[in-house]
Amino acid sequence: MEMMVRAEKMRAKGSFPPKTAWFIVTDRRLVFCEKDQLGSKEHWSTPIDAIDSVVAKKGWSPGTHQLELLYRDGSGDRQKKTFEQASLSSSLMGIESRLEANRLEGLERTIVEQRQRLRAPVPLDGRGHIGAEMSAELERLAALRERGILSEVEFSAAKMKLLQL
Repeated sequence: MEMMVRAEKMRAKGSFPPKTAWFIVTDRRLVFCEKDQLGSKEHWSTPIDAIDSVVAKKGWSPGTHQLELLYRDGSGDRQKKTFEQASLSSSLMGIESRLEANRLEGLERTIVEQRQRLRAPVPLDGRGHIGAEMSAELERLAALRERGILSEVEFSAAKMKLLQL
């Protein structure tokens, strides 16, 4: 089961009609959704482990910020995608601009952390297997889930904590 790690709602830059964008980071992928007031939608996603780099930076226009991604598409080709957003009000641009920058920097950190978690090796014993204690704990957690004591989300969180992913 996929778990949401972070979500940020932002306003897309220079769009008419105005568009609202969502960045959603799950334990497996980054999702971008954009919707304007007329109901037109755009959706894009990529697996977290396909992202080679992510950088939050100032945009070209005053009060804008960008999230730039370098990633590998399904065929392994490197791609670049840049998302740009703007502050809502010119009178509050300085304050909003800093808040938006902080949100994009937070997204950058979250994506990097999830990518590192996915790429981290699973702790193994000397023979290349999950250790006996860890295996017993995983079985105990699975039994609690099967009996309905743990939800799927709680089971996944406990398993990730146990495996230190």
